[in-house]
Amino acid sequence: MVDIAANALLDHKLFYKMYQQQVDPNFTEDGGDKDEFVIRTINAASTIFEKFCNRRLKARSYSYATDQGFETDLDYTIFDPPKSNRFWFPTFPVISITTFLIRDVTVTASTDYLATDGYILYKNKGLLVYDQGFDYGYHRCVKIKWRGGYEDDTPEMFELQHLLFQAIKIIINSPENPLLQSETIGSYQYQNYSGFVLNSLKAFSPEIFVNLGRFRVEAIG
Repeated sequence: MVDIAANALLDHKLFYKMYQQQVDPNFTEDGGDKDEFVIRTINAASTIFEKFCNRRLKARSYSYATDQGFETDLDYTIFDPPKSNRFWFPTFPVISITTFLIRDVTVTASTDYLATDGYILYKNKGLLVYDQGFDYGYHRCVKIKWRGGYEDDTPEMFELQHLLFQAIKIIINSPENPLLQSETIGSYQYQNYSGFVLNSLKAFSPEIFVNLGRFRVEAIG
């Protein structure tokens, strides 16, 4: 059985519960091909949502070192310093900062509103202001252990899960019944998405993307 991805906005058990409540009370998991199809579709749809939004959405913990409970992803933990006094995190909201280093020197949150003794964090924007400067010119000298994204019990995650559910429901309810198709190459047989499913994943309804638009940040560069 394929696993739910780390970026999945809901798991298949929650999907079944939502489907039973909103569509068909008899729709249940089967532990086989149907479950695998649902999980793969949740994973794929969650990734499409992230690509559209130009950022990760589900809350995760990140570290520049190997720490239990943290995900080691250098693109999310080690950065070139900004030219200004403003540092933008790769996603938001910023739930917590465990460690913030500039050239291996620890910087902590300011105790006043002038940022004279540390940084000021605007969590919901993913913006950190450090008026003392970032020593611009030293590559990859900003290292952070932090947690960011939307937690499961937040209004934003509820909205994202609803949008993802609507997207997957479109595929599940297709008149072509697009569950997994069997394909064969030589003596090797495997399961694959139908062409309809692939097209549906690429082209969710405009209404879904209109509502998803408020989570989107414009790509830079």
